[in-house]
Amino acid sequence: MLHIEKNIRVMVEDTDHFGNINWRVFCRYCEVGEVGYLRTLNLDPITLHKKYCIYFPRRDAHFKYLAPMEVGDSIEVRTKIADIGKTSLIWNHEVYKGKTLVAKARIVTVAVDKTKTKVPIPDELRKTLEGSIKKRL
Repeated sequence: MLHIEKNIRVMVEDTDHFGNINWRVFCRYCEVGEVGYLRTLNLDPITLHKKYCIYFPRRDAHFKYLAPMEVGDSIEVRTKIADIGKTSLIWNHEVYKGKTLVAKARIVTVAVDKTKTKVPIPDELRKTLEGSIKKRL
């Protein structure tokens, strides 16, 4: 499954003094895509926490900027789950400005409980997530 968040506007506060997208903002763009993806499965961070007592903080992130984004640009974030580990999700993100691919990201999130201890992804949740991956094949 591919989730697409459209019409995200690049704001002045999203850039540094030189007009470049701040890496923290790029994390936010990715998180918007991840939450949107989960919501299409009737899940979201609050539901995950209430139902499974877990949440998914980022463990690793790799960004690749391919073309400039400027204040006022409308961008689109395309998000999919690339892989599911025992405790982790690997997310792939592509950011487009019009038809131009302007950035890519690979984010690893890890299931943790309320004590911030890494835990296995619950079986029921795993089946739902795996089913969403199979939908795109």
